[in-house]
Amino acid sequence: MKDLIKKVLKEYVELNELDRTSHYIDRLRQRLEGNVKFPIMLATPIKGGLDTQEVGTYTLKEMDRLKIMDHLELLERVDFPDDGSYGVKIFQFNIETTDIETKFFRDRDHEIEIRKGLLMDKLNLYISDPETESTGDILFGIVKQQKLITALFARSYNLEQKYSHFDGIFDMDQVWAMRDKQRFNRS
Repeated sequence: MKDLIKKVLKEYVELNELDRTSHYIDRLRQRLEGNVKFPIMLATPIKGGLDTQEVGTYTLKEMDRLKIMDHLELLERVDFPDDGSYGVKIFQFNIETTDIETKFFRDRDHEIEIRKGLLMDKLNLYISDPETESTGDILFGIVKQQKLITALFARSYNLEQKYSHFDGIFDMDQVWAMRDKQRFNRS
């Protein structure tokens, strides 16, 4: 009987999915439900940070929203090691000036200056969350002790540095590989 209980408990632990916290669920709901529009920030690097200016709005495309939801479902089904903190690049936004609904160019010269800065990687366009004030081009999840605790916008240019204290930072291809390995090991 004791061996049967151990076997059942072992199967339960192996099937246990990544927990979600209420904080994570709230952040997710705010970012992805309904007709989602995000403020777009034009960011100019300055010493020690960024100078940002709101330049318009961006409506999340339905195809991108569905892809994000698929990535989140997968993420919630993968077991991460219990003893660490991990970051996951859930989705990268590639925002172009044509994606911005509100035109922000003062005149033709201003438009040329902005487009040139974007092409030369001197300027960046980021999504912003007015409530949490996170700004970035990556929807980034944070996993601690088998709990997906939050999702925020992070900037790709300094992601590895900012979160270097994590035990690992994964993209979705790596999460897929983890899931496949876990399925194989359970067979």
